[in-house]
Amino acid sequence: MSKPTLAEIGKELERRGKARESFISFIEYTKSNYEAARHHRYIAGYLEGVERGEIKRLIISAPPRHGKSEMVTRRFPAWYLGRHPERFVISASYNADFATDFGREVRQIVSS
Repeated sequence: MSKPTLAEIGKELERRGKARESFISFIEYTKSNYEAARHHRYIAGYLEGVERGEIKRLIISAPPRHGKSEMVTRRFPAWYLGRHPERFVISASYNADFATDFGREVRQIVSS
């Protein structure tokens, strides 16, 4: 395996910087096959408002298979904790298995 070039290192650092600042960029960085649709960008804007403390309560309602779990339950807690490691996130689910799986996945994202 060859060493990365300075250009490759620069690109990687740029991607990491964007992932720290933008929630959508964070999702794209941590999930390489992610393709953000318009409604994902819309939801991300509201979640960034939550992260900044501008939005205190948020309900997201969308049909099944529209990315709610991926964005809100897996990726957002990881991004939020990366930006605020001194804070806590509580995640609840109607099903104990879901809660356990989501918690494990968030920890994996954070540790990566």
